[in-house]
Amino acid sequence: MVLVVVLVGVAALGARRDGGGAAEVPGGPDLPLALTEGQAFEVDGFDYAAGWTLGADPGTGTVQLLGLRLTNHRDGAERLAATVRLVDGNVVVASLFCKAGDGYDFVPAGVTVAVLCESSDPMPAAHDKVTIRDAY
Repeated sequence: MVLVVVLVGVAALGARRDGGGAAEVPGGPDLPLALTEGQAFEVDGFDYAAGWTLGADPGTGTVQLLGLRLTNHRDGAERLAATVRLVDGNVVVASLFCKAGDGYDFVPAGVTVAVLCESSDPMPAAHDKVTIRDAY
């Protein structure tokens, strides 16, 4: 018996959902969006709510981002895969990978979910910028 598996990729990964190029999307894969800690922001139809915080995990000292929630205002269900970076000057001093659910879960349109951001990087002594960008 022969088993044939065909995988179909997402067309135009990284492209804007309105058909424009990814470089045009603040927070898209090619254009990190600068954030102000605790403030609301939007990345191509994912609306992130205000009230999130950055800090060090009290047990491990690793950087953590708590209280981040998003509402999917895109046309349909989408996965969340994003990177948040803490930057000092031109040096990335810590990164967090952010996802919804187990990372394979789709966020239905119109639904608000908690965002889980994980890192093994220590909380840096200093950073002057926080950015986010979608993985695709």
